[in-house]
Amino acid sequence: MIIVVVSTVANWFLHKVIDKPNIDQKELLEATAQYRKLLIPDLIIKGVGLILSLIVYPPIMMYSVLIAAFYIITLKTLSEKRVNN
Repeated sequence: MIIVVVSTVANWFLHKVIDKPNIDQKELLEATAQYRKLLIPDLIIKGVGLILSLIVYPPIMMYSVLIAAFYIITLKTLSEKRVNN
């Protein structure tokens, strides 16, 4: 359970660290900033799933990870369609 949340936080920091050496790459900075914005609700979904799995029903964490993955994939696909059109 904790591994899922920690890996998401590490992913957020990884995208933040990529920005520093690539300060002159405007497109990269925009892409990483947009992706980090997607990770905040992702963390909230996983955090709620973690709390509910500790209190109510342990498999809820699995469902929250699936919901978060669906959220990320859906929004990423929608944003790519907007860019292509």
